[in-house]
Amino acid sequence: MGDHETRPRPQYGEYATPEEQLARIKDISAHPFSAELHTIRPGAYGESSNGASPADAAGPPNRSQLTAPEQLAPPERTGPTHTVPRRPAVRQPSSARAVDRVATLALLALGLYSVLSTIVTMTDLAGYLNDTMQQIGVGTYAATPLTGVIALIISVVNVVLWLVSAVLSARSMRAGRVSFWIPLTAGVLVTLVTATCYGVLLMNDPSFVQYVMRGA
Repeated sequence: MGDHETRPRPQYGEYATPEEQLARIKDISAHPFSAELHTIRPGAYGESSNGASPADAAGPPNRSQLTAPEQLAPPERTGPTHTVPRRPAVRQPSSARAVDRVATLALLALGLYSVLSTIVTMTDLAGYLNDTMQQIGVGTYAATPLTGVIALIISVVNVVLWLVSAVLSARSMRAGRVSFWIPLTAGVLVTLVTATCYGVLLMNDPSFVQYVMRGA
């Protein structure tokens, strides 16, 4: 058997004739996918054709293999964190709040004038009642020990209620709430207390009692 007969049949065209090579080229052009199956790619046995490693021959990694920056876990903060305090918003007073403030201050001023006038009157309550009764034709007023006690009660109530209303009004205005009703309420209470005290004195006066009986 000759040397030509002992050789294996050529698989890759190294012993093919020009006609066979041309036919093989046409077959590869007509079936490109099937040709890839019969082609040995460089690096299939551990290295590429130029001696490079499979990792080098594979080329750069795809974008899908890279980790996006937003997928990375944020670094942990080990140092102390400082919180910047917020400044409270400054609220501008509205027109209604300004009117309420003016009304409250005016009522407090009027109440203070009333308190000072009442204290002056209470220093001579007997003379004040006597003059008032003579002007309306009731008669004369006879002072009793109860007159001094009533005068003291009226003075103390006026001063205490005005001080309380002033403190409460200041706190209420500072908080931005409606405040005019506070001195107004204090004035109503002072009027009720003063009228009650005057009634106690007059109902114990003989001249006033006779005047009432005559009118009845």
